[in-house]
Amino acid sequence: IDPEQERDVVDEKKTKMKANLLTKYRKISWQDLPTPEVDDNQVLINSKNEDPLDVIRKYTKGRGVDVAFEAVGHAHPVADRPHPVRGCVQSIRGAGTVCVLGLADDPAPFVVKELIWKEAKIVASNEV
Repeated sequence: IDPEQERDVVDEKKTKMKANLLTKYRKISWQDLPTPEVDDNQVLINSKNEDPLDVIRKYTKGRGVDVAFEAVGHAHPVADRPHPVRGCVQSIRGAGTVCVLGLADDPAPFVVKELIWKEAKIVASNEV
């Protein structure tokens, strides 16, 4: 995702799965976003300055996350970064889950072998 481009700001809501879901509510540029407060159990990743996969591997000791949410939708290529769906697949642990929530018109390239090796699954939803 190109942080220099205008993006949708997201708002947190509860889903039927009792998980947090981010939903669009207005347009704003990245420069106008406040720095979110994080506690000891959260990590803030700025994908412009650091590779999200490297940060995830560091904090999970190479294991990966249990669930990765892809809510970008219309991704813009960024040098040295995988497509958001593939990045989610690469960031999960064995038997992890990728939740695809972004509504894009373009294909989302990822390597099916990566899912098979991890015995992972992809879940899609358009409900908020």
